[in-house]
Amino acid sequence: WAAIVNMDANVADFANLSATGRKSTVGFGSLEQGPNQRSREDFLQYDVVSNLNMGQLLPRKWGIRIPVSYSYGEELITPKYDPEFLDLELETVLDNAATEEIRDDLQERAEDFTRRQSINVIGLRKERVGEGSKPKPYDVENLTLSGSYNQVDHRDFEIEDAFDQNVRVGATYDYTFAPLSIEPLQNVKALDSSAYFALLRDFNFNVFPSNITASSTIFRQYNEQKFREINLPPGFINGIPTLYQRNFLFDWQYTINYNFTKSLRMNFDSSTNRIIRNYFDDENNPDTTTGIWDGFFNTGIPNQHFQSLQLNYDLPFA
Repeated sequence: WAAIVNMDANVADFANLSATGRKSTVGFGSLEQGPNQRSREDFLQYDVVSNLNMGQLLPRKWGIRIPVSYSYGEELITPKYDPEFLDLELETVLDNAATEEIRDDLQERAEDFTRRQSINVIGLRKERVGEGSKPKPYDVENLTLSGSYNQVDHRDFEIEDAFDQNVRVGATYDYTFAPLSIEPLQNVKALDSSAYFALLRDFNFNVFPSNITASSTIFRQYNEQKFREINLPPGFINGIPTLYQRNFLFDWQYTINYNFTKSLRMNFDSSTNRIIRNYFDDENNPDTTTGIWDGFFNTGIPNQHFQSLQLNYDLPFA
């Protein structure tokens, strides 16, 4: 048999919740399938996803937006036949286990299990409240924060334990200046006497840049995996080492758009990628105890740097 369950719920515009579940057993299949074509495993899966607007818990006049999303799910596959002795049913192998500890080990290594969970806060910011407020470069409304955390746990017949997590935290500053163009010769009557003076009469320049954007991102990924030694008895302490992989990055970028005049425009962009190697000791040996949160605000060492400058000029000729 098999079953699928879906649920959706919401609390006005404050929260949304959706959940799904699926279950199927050994032997399930369509009417057109023969016995050997049908499922040979028990399958169980469920997922829960929620979205919350936490800013609504604060006074509306503050204008705080805190969008939070959280998801959690698990998937468990239990085969009918033992993955090592493919001609024996798993229940038979478990029933003949010498001890309860060996039975639990046989059960665990036969299963294919995955757990996923994540939490995200994307677009945390303060909105401008009130019509009379004039934007200023130092306003907190120009700043937007985001963060996410994801974690996956997995095990199966070949992998005893796999653990993967990544975290991303970023901040973006963005400000657009109010245009302030100055035309110092516009009202000089002597320049109106001839069309040849048009270039002088129309001379203009902007006092402030058009837009400034600066952003910084911390990204860290940590992976830990240990293979299962299937040739040794269950419960035997084996010597297979745990594999570690880390990717710790610190990036920043800024952009300046400046319209010097109505015809001359500039765009400047700069970005830097930095690598954090805090998991190496003074002798350049990896430290397996270093986790994803250790030295989180370490800026690391430069790895790549890019700059680009673009100028555009519109010729003042018809």
